[in-house]
Amino acid sequence: TVTFSATVTPATATVASYSWDFGPGIPPRLTTGNQVVQTFPTGSGTRTVTLTVTTTTGQSTQTQIAITP
Repeated sequence: TVTFSATVTPATATVASYSWDFGPGIPPRLTTGNQVVQTFPTGSGTRTVTLTVTTTTGQSTQTQIAITP
């Protein structure tokens, strides 16, 4: 189980949603909070997690991280 937490810069940006994509076999999750907990299958190897943050003005940005749970 892994806890992910996002920080948005500048802090004055108002976030509408966080879209978390955990890779094959796990449904993506859309949240309004900046933290999510995800359990990965045993032996799933290295996974690329993609986060897309969208603001209330419609701007979005994306970042990725590779993890081995």
